[in-house]
Amino acid sequence: MADRPILPRPVFPPDLYPEGAGLTLPGVRFAEGPARGLVHLARPSATGLPGPGRWAEHHGLILIALAPGQWLVEGPEAGLEADAAAHFGGLATEVTDGYVPFRLSGPLAPAVLARLSSLDYGDDAFPVGAAARTPMMQIGVVIRRLADEDAPAFALETPRSTARDFAHDMRAAMISARSRE
Repeated sequence: MADRPILPRPVFPPDLYPEGAGLTLPGVRFAEGPARGLVHLARPSATGLPGPGRWAEHHGLILIALAPGQWLVEGPEAGLEADAAAHFGGLATEVTDGYVPFRLSGPLAPAVLARLSSLDYGDDAFPVGAAARTPMMQIGVVIRRLADEDAPAFALETPRSTARDFAHDMRAAMISARSRE
């Protein structure tokens, strides 16, 4: 038997997403996020880390507060686990392959998210710098509000095992939000 690499199924199957890796509708864009490394950090010894419901950048790495004593660290994949442990102390576990990054942006982005989750994604309730771990259509998602360029923008992380289902749910929510505009 010939050796063949095991490749993951595409998150955006071509029959549903003919334009490629993502979906764009008037007022909203959903696509896979940029390649990055991801580390789970527990019990760090560093101080000044973002508190619950927040994310921040430290030492060129993005820290997302998940729960008391737990953060996700995002940064360049090469050496991220060692960098996180060196900068912040604690227990660092590499989880890059377990999650798929997505980006959602556009004026309709908060309305799309409201169809998937019970959180309020308005500017006052979920401002730039806010982060949450929340279920969206029964799929666990880590979401953070990015600095707005021209319209609201969000970074989302979801487990690889449910990424395709999440993309399907996001597509349905985008169509729904667009039809109610």
